[in-house]
Amino acid sequence: MFRVLGRPVQLTARWLPAYRNTSRRAFGTANSANYKVLFFGTDEFARAVLKELYEDSQTSSSVVSQLELVCPPHQFIQHGKKTKLKWKADTSRLSAKRDIKTHFIPTADEGKMLNWVVPKTAKDGRTFDIGIVASFGAFLPQRIIDEFPLKMLNVHPSMLPKYRGPSPIETAILNDDKSTGISIQEVHPSKFDAGKVLAQVPYEIKSGINRKQMGQEMGTEGGKLLLKVLRDLDNMRKHSWEQDESQVTKTYLFSNTDLQINWQTMTAHHIARMYCAHYERYVPWTHLRVKNSLKMVKFLVMGLPQGQKHMPVRRDFLDLAPGTMSHQRKTNFIEFNCIGGGRILVTRFIVESKQACDGLQFNAGYIKKFKAERMLSGHVDMNRPTPPFEYPEGYTKPSLETALHMFDTPLEVKVPGFSPTPLRYDMKKAFGIEPRQVPKEQEPTEEQGPAEKQEPTDKE
Repeated sequence: MFRVLGRPVQLTARWLPAYRNTSRRAFGTANSANYKVLFFGTDEFARAVLKELYEDSQTSSSVVSQLELVCPPHQFIQHGKKTKLKWKADTSRLSAKRDIKTHFIPTADEGKMLNWVVPKTAKDGRTFDIGIVASFGAFLPQRIIDEFPLKMLNVHPSMLPKYRGPSPIETAILNDDKSTGISIQEVHPSKFDAGKVLAQVPYEIKSGINRKQMGQEMGTEGGKLLLKVLRDLDNMRKHSWEQDESQVTKTYLFSNTDLQINWQTMTAHHIARMYCAHYERYVPWTHLRVKNSLKMVKFLVMGLPQGQKHMPVRRDFLDLAPGTMSHQRKTNFIEFNCIGGGRILVTRFIVESKQACDGLQFNAGYIKKFKAERMLSGHVDMNRPTPPFEYPEGYTKPSLETALHMFDTPLEVKVPGFSPTPLRYDMKKAFGIEPRQVPKEQEPTEEQGPAEKQEPTDKE
């Protein structure tokens, strides 16, 4: 067992090439150059990389002598006579705090960079030595690459050639990968993420982590790896390697349409991963029939039950159709049954263009008021009663014991803002099944106090 950037790594054939380029021999120890760096980046991953470069530039042994930023411009919306900020790049927020000179791409040039001119350094009006790219979102043509004497490097959050493209972090979470990695590569003049790889380091994915948290952690690791590469750049390029084109997998740019819940196929874990993968960008959504109209319902805050801390609301939960809603008195969440015997808990909703509401408000305003029972995967004939749920062909219902113990293993990372009311009762008395030993981290703390014992209902 070896350690790379502080993480334990088992050297297998898959990781060997990456480890060789992160060895002491490959990196060296001397600070042989000071670079004027122009950084291209947008999101939280890029921000974390930029932060590492900035902090290095403030030290006496810095490899970065000058640092400036290129990012997309701010976006504004008009509210009557007032103009409000709609969006701002994460990197530009950091640059404002750290007083890093920022260059914005003209709106007409976004994504193409056809007419954009590489600036000179603000300090002395000279040419930048090297360009660094991380989650920038625009293609950089040969013309721009050639403006830098040392060309351009890219920090990419995957073990290339796996997960090329714009969403490697989201795809890794959606696919339930246990590990991924960070690659330092040369920017290719005609393809995204197809350049020679200078160094790689693996990254272990914690269960329950979301896109934003993972981007920040990987960006920090990527920034540290990048600095090691810059300190011995000539040697790292000498030992770089071409990507194996036969092993290429690509990612695509997600949209809100990809977040629609299909109750016929999506398990509770699948929906939870979908929520984490697109955290603070998009949210899972579904349809609710209210009288003769179909309403779009977004799950703003949601998560999985936490073992025996959140027992099923109803005794007959395994017989309920996926999408069925259940609510227990005095709890702040709505429980949704899923295919495969799982359940998700939602504590905050938004219905169409209404104001956001919590589980208690949703129960009073929709489940009780309109007698709504379950969510729908798509459109139905409004002139007829809602058809019964159709299970996929060959579907087998899991055993009661499997379903009850499905969420016993606690997640490594908590969902931000997700605090469903505990719902505990005697599993053996209610279902005739012995409870398993609850891990210590799942027990309530003294500040929380003991949870009120409740009984499962047959129907709310």
